[in-house]
Amino acid sequence: MKILHVIDCQSLGGLEAHLLSLAKYLKLKGCEVEVITLQSLLAESGPLTVGGLQRAVSGLAERIKTYDPDVVHLHPFFSVIVGSLASSVEGRPYVVTVHGPGNLVLGYEEPYCFMFVTAVNSAARIFCVSEETADLVLSVTDDVVVKILRNPVDLDVFRPAETSRGGRVAVCGRLDREKIRGVRAFLESLAGCHYWGTKEVDIFGDGDGMDELREPLSVAEESGWKVRFMGWSDGLASALAEGYSVVAGMGRVMLEGMAMKLPCLLLGYDGIKGWIKPENVERYARRNFSGRYEANVDLADTLREEIVPNEIEREGLRLWVERNCDCRMVTDRYLDEIRKVQTRRSSDLEWLLWALEAAPEDLRSEPILDSTVFSRLLRRAPHPRMRSGWNMYRAEGGMPGVRSFVETVRGLDQGMADELEVLRVERDELRGKVASLEQTVNFHNAEIHNLKRELNRIYDSGFWRIARVYYAASQGPVMRKVHWLLKKAVTGLEEWARERQDRRQAEGILAALEGRDGGRLDKRVFLIYPIGWDHPLRSRPHHFAKGFANSGYLSAFVSPSRTAKVRRVAEGLYVVPHGNYLRCVKNSVILLASTDSQVPLHFLKEWKRSRNLVVYDYIDQISPEIGGDIGFVRERHSLLDPALVDLVLCVSKTLYSEMRERFPEGRVLYLPNACDYGHFSKDRKFARVPEKMREIVEQQKPIIGYYGSLAVWIDYELLNYISYRRRDWNIVLIGVDYDGSYKYMLSKRDNVHYLGPVDYSDLPDYAVWFDVALIPFKAGKIARATSPIKLYEYLALGKVAVYSEDLVECSEYETPLRYNGKEDAIEKIEKALVLRTDEDYIRKVKAEAAKNTWEVRVRELVEKIEELKREYSTCGAKFAE
Repeated sequence: MKILHVIDCQSLGGLEAHLLSLAKYLKLKGCEVEVITLQSLLAESGPLTVGGLQRAVSGLAERIKTYDPDVVHLHPFFSVIVGSLASSVEGRPYVVTVHGPGNLVLGYEEPYCFMFVTAVNSAARIFCVSEETADLVLSVTDDVVVKILRNPVDLDVFRPAETSRGGRVAVCGRLDREKIRGVRAFLESLAGCHYWGTKEVDIFGDGDGMDELREPLSVAEESGWKVRFMGWSDGLASALAEGYSVVAGMGRVMLEGMAMKLPCLLLGYDGIKGWIKPENVERYARRNFSGRYEANVDLADTLREEIVPNEIEREGLRLWVERNCDCRMVTDRYLDEIRKVQTRRSSDLEWLLWALEAAPEDLRSEPILDSTVFSRLLRRAPHPRMRSGWNMYRAEGGMPGVRSFVETVRGLDQGMADELEVLRVERDELRGKVASLEQTVNFHNAEIHNLKRELNRIYDSGFWRIARVYYAASQGPVMRKVHWLLKKAVTGLEEWARERQDRRQAEGILAALEGRDGGRLDKRVFLIYPIGWDHPLRSRPHHFAKGFANSGYLSAFVSPSRTAKVRRVAEGLYVVPHGNYLRCVKNSVILLASTDSQVPLHFLKEWKRSRNLVVYDYIDQISPEIGGDIGFVRERHSLLDPALVDLVLCVSKTLYSEMRERFPEGRVLYLPNACDYGHFSKDRKFARVPEKMREIVEQQKPIIGYYGSLAVWIDYELLNYISYRRRDWNIVLIGVDYDGSYKYMLSKRDNVHYLGPVDYSDLPDYAVWFDVALIPFKAGKIARATSPIKLYEYLALGKVAVYSEDLVECSEYETPLRYNGKEDAIEKIEKALVLRTDEDYIRKVKAEAAKNTWEVRVRELVEKIEELKREYSTCGAKFAE
């Protein structure tokens, strides 16, 4: 397919970048692309004349005839008018891209608006880069097909960059007079900002408005900022990848910054608009990131580090660009549309052509944008419709949509002028207030001087000599000792009262348990984990609690809530509240999770003094991504030693290796997770289809499933890749939204289904419909230290599990498939889809699950605890039954 693009002139801006990106991928699709500038067809300089327009039309028609394109693509400004007339001459279909509302109202000249609207009304397609522009075009057109086609971004060029926390600020864009106000406001505001990074600004761009930046530039530099003009850069992506913390600008550069995962600060036509974030990106995109009608913000507040878009938000913005502006996707949509176009015959264009050709000599040298000249030209049109249309247009003050926009822009101009005058008045008032405050300061300084003189007089008096002796005595060593003893006595009484209260609460809870299961009090276990008993998913502590109860222990599951009531869950199993009373527990087994954030280190010391056996369950890598604010947890973990902990359980071999360096052999136990085999061993033949799954199952596509927490350690990039590459698969995700990351990082496609959390009792009914069970963890420390419970549950379901390379715990088993990279993941899923019908293989899968149940794990743990009790009894009875 041959496409001819017509533009006014070759300059350095968003239009040219738009064309270059589109042309690159059109050529990859086998299209021939040619670009011609209207400037090359105009022999004259200065205002466009009637004769100049007629010659430009003839010249472009000749080029169209020579190149013989399938479609002519016109871009603002005059290229739309000239191109539409030339295409009409040659009988070629043409399409128009309207890049912004200003394309319709160049300088507010009525003849331009009239001819532009006439041209777009005869186009085969109109492409608009934003909803704002599309709404305006629809208000002035009749039956033309209008499509929103956003600015394309080449994601192979604008790849995610490493954000430099202390880096510079990049301001990017054309420095034209109509776009300079936002940049100027930014430079003017730098003086009052406390920026967390290097106080350097690099300005990439050029234009006729640069002179307006001299004054704010000097103000910024006087306040310690270094500002450099870098000119226009063809390699903007490479430049931005080197040490920038912020990119500021408008329009296309915001899309490019988001694609690079850089914090993007929107500078509008009239000021600073704020950070682009997932919650406002759709609103800003509606006006093509121009900032029109958006309120200005204070830069000093905006540059505070705590409100800069974080990594999750930036990842969400990158995904938004992928979904809406990926150059490949935009190119495909563009080709789908232009392959449908057909030539639309327009009598209005033909009459305008006739009027140009029939123009008398005295009119040919006159500027065509002059309303009087244009009226004289149309008097020669052979049909009255065009003349009456022009006369009506003038009488009504322009077409309603365009007129409304022009009036809005003029109102904004006037509004900014009024605002400037108000600011001048406020400045004068503030100067008056400053002068008044200076007088007040001088008055108070005089008062301070008089008070100092009075104080010196008191110091010289006889009364002060006596008072000074008394004061010195009261501050002497004897009185200080008395004060210290009183303070210590009060503190001791308060601590005694707290300990007494805690002891009473502990005795009360034990008494409550004794009244129900008194026969088990000689074997008690308290399980302290940061998860409630009623959590929708059953995890390690729930199964441990049940297992201890089944082994004859009185099992007390400690709720994270301090207000929870003591309640019986099953025989020998109770839920009890959290609280300081726990430090008073005696003669018990205490199982403490490494991720608990309520138990201080001194509790462990008191437990050991009270003849308890303390078991530390190291269940996860200690990371802020898992536990949030982990300072307290990390400090407690670093201070653990054999004097405080009797036994360390490690959920993975990575964690086991770490703790073996700190604890002797026999005091560290490798105890990975497991499954409730009876609960998950379910046959699809006898399973119901849950309502949420029904429509997905009925599509009869392979279901690639995952259940568990949705958090930053999930490889969303892989999920997005699979959903894009394999539209014939359905991806089903079940689980708790742990940190909100999936909203920003997961692509919204028809074959991706997030079902939310599902109760543990119902989980097998959902997972049994998975054709392949996926564990897509990101590579890193969290994955290497994790023992995923879902692996064993997948195996119990008879599912072939596919897991990421860093989940080393999964490699202990024979049947799961390990992938390394995106393409390998797809290959392993395809292999799993074949193996799911291999009955011998599925028998091996379920056999591996049967060897790794919670009953097996609890039996091993209880045996180890009993062994330690016997050992302690023979060497001094550190632990008593």
